[in-house]
Amino acid sequence: LQAVGIVLGRISPDLVSVADPVASVVHLAELPTADEALAQGRLLLVVEDNPVNQLVVRRQLALLGYAAEAAEDGVEAFAMWHRKDYGLVLTDCHMPNMDGYQLATAIRDAEAASGRHRRVPIVALTANAMAGEDERCFAAGMDDYLAKPVPLSVMGQTLGRWLQVDPEGERAGPPEDAA
Repeated sequence: LQAVGIVLGRISPDLVSVADPVASVVHLAELPTADEALAQGRLLLVVEDNPVNQLVVRRQLALLGYAAEAAEDGVEAFAMWHRKDYGLVLTDCHMPNMDGYQLATAIRDAEAASGRHRRVPIVALTANAMAGEDERCFAAGMDDYLAKPVPLSVMGQTLGRWLQVDPEGERAGPPEDAA
């Protein structure tokens, strides 16, 4: 990922540090702060129980210029979602305590009960590429589906589709063909 960042001109080869790879990528990519991203409607919530996968996703997001916060399971993510207005939830499907399907259903139920006018986009990020997995994600209330490992370009296109922001900084909402 560092090599890709260097090739794309997002990271200086002279400044790459192996001491804290996430911090170095985040710092060098000049990401917005969590507060800035939240105000822009572009703060992401990454839900992933595997520390290595979480690191990979956070580095990919940093290379794409997205600020993110992470949760280790659906229970933690659901509590975080209640406290902040995330621009998008990127969730693994298979986790302990509360999996991604249960998280998506809980978020959709809470949105309906609260009368929220905005539906947060939820994108599945799963290693399960079996036939029917995408339908299961959509049935749980997810909006999109990515199979691991996700190429950086595919992740960028998917996030760009769901994180549309108009010139005044307001969220433009999901694409018209999202239904």
